[in-house]
Amino acid sequence: MNLPPHGSIFKVEETFEGRKIIIPKPKRKLGDIGGIAFLCFWLCGWAVGEISVTRAVWSAIQNSRYGGGFWFMAAWLGGWTVGGAFAIKAVVNLARGEPPEILVISASQITHQKKGTKVYLKNDITKVGLETSGGAHHLSFDVGADRVYIGEHIREPEREWLYAVIREWKEA
Repeated sequence: MNLPPHGSIFKVEETFEGRKIIIPKPKRKLGDIGGIAFLCFWLCGWAVGEISVTRAVWSAIQNSRYGGGFWFMAAWLGGWTVGGAFAIKAVVNLARGEPPEILVISASQITHQKKGTKVYLKNDITKVGLETSGGAHHLSFDVGADRVYIGEHIREPEREWLYAVIREWKEA
C-alpha cells in the first residue's frame, strides 16, 4: 500500500469496499468564529423583535383590530420568522463546519463523499488532473462534462500523493 506523506492529515484504511481515504474537515477559520458571534448577537435582536411583534399581533387579534397596521405587522412577522430560521440554520452550519471528505477506491469505481455521496465508475472517468490555476493547485477528475474536485483544502504533497494514487488506479 502506497502510504501518504509523513505528517499527512489523511487516514488511510483498507476496507472490504476498497481503499478508504479520509480527509478530515478543514480547521476552523477566524471568519467562521466571527460569523457565529455576529449571528448570535443578531439573533438576540431578532428574538426581541419576534417577541414584541408577536405580542402586538396577538393583542390585535384579541381586541379584533384588523386595520392596516395589523396586516403589515402580520406580514412582517412572517418574513422576520423566516429570516430568523435562516440565521439559526447558518449558525448551526458554521458551528458544525464542513464534513470530512471520504474517498473509497475500489477495483471498478471511486465513491466520493463530501456533502453527499457520489459513485464514479472507472470507465466513466476520462481524465485525472493536477492543475494550477490562479496560484491555487487543484486535483480533479473528469466524468463526462463534469469536473470533480477533490481535497480542496489539503497541502501540496498530500494532493500530489492522492493524484498518484488515483492515476495509478485509473491506469491499472
